[in-house]
Amino acid sequence: ITDDVNVKLLRLHIGTEGRRLFNALNLRNKTLEDALGALHKHFDFRMNTYVARYKFSQLHQASGQFTEDFITRITCVVLPCAYNTIPSKKLGEVLQIQQLIAGTSESRVREALLVGDASTLIWTRACDIVKAKIAFAAGWVILLRSVVNSLFPRLVTHRIIQRMSCPAMTAYARFVHIRLYIFLPLPSLDFLLPIFAQCILLCCIESFLCSWNLILHHPT
Repeated sequence: ITDDVNVKLLRLHIGTEGRRLFNALNLRNKTLEDALGALHKHFDFRMNTYVARYKFSQLHQASGQFTEDFITRITCVVLPCAYNTIPSKKLGEVLQIQQLIAGTSESRVREALLVGDASTLIWTRACDIVKAKIAFAAGWVILLRSVVNSLFPRLVTHRIIQRMSCPAMTAYARFVHIRLYIFLPLPSLDFLLPIFAQCILLCCIESFLCSWNLILHHPT
C-alpha cells in the first residue's frame, strides 16, 4: 500500500470531526508520518510520567514470551518514563513517589496520585494525598457506625450468619455486611420499610469502604 493510500485511509477512519481537522491542517498531500506527527502535535498527547513509570514497574515477561521480545518491550515502555530528564537532586524523591504508587495496596490512593500533574507532584504532596484519602474513608466509617448504633440500638446478630466467611473483607466488614437486623417488638411495615432502606444503604456504603481495607475490627 502506498503512502498516499495510507493517508486516505487515515482520513476515512478518523470520523467527521477528525476529517475537519485533517482538512484544516492541510494534511491531504502529506506523508503518513507527517500527517500522524501533525495530529500528535495538535492534540499534544502526553502521558503522565508516573503513569508510564508505574506501567514500567509492572512489566513482566509473559509465559511463553521470547526473551528478545521482552527486551524490545522494555526498551519501548521505558521511553515515556523520562528517567534521563530527572535532576540528580530530585532522583531520590521521584523514586520514593514511584514506589508509593507501585507499592500501595489501595487502588484509589494510586489513582489519586496518578491523575494529578506529575511535574508538580512532590513527596510531601503525595503523602498529603494519601493521608487525606485515608482520613476521608476512616471518617465515613466512624460516622456510619454512630448512625447505625443510633438508628438500631436493639440489633441482634444471628450467630450462624456472623460466622459465615466472606473473602476479601475484614472481620468487622463481614460483621456489618451480613448481619441480620431483628426488631423487637416488630414495628409496622410502613415504619419498617424506610428503616430497612436506610440500613441497606448504610451497609452498601460501608461495604464500599471495605475495599479500602480501612475497616477496623469490631470492638470487643
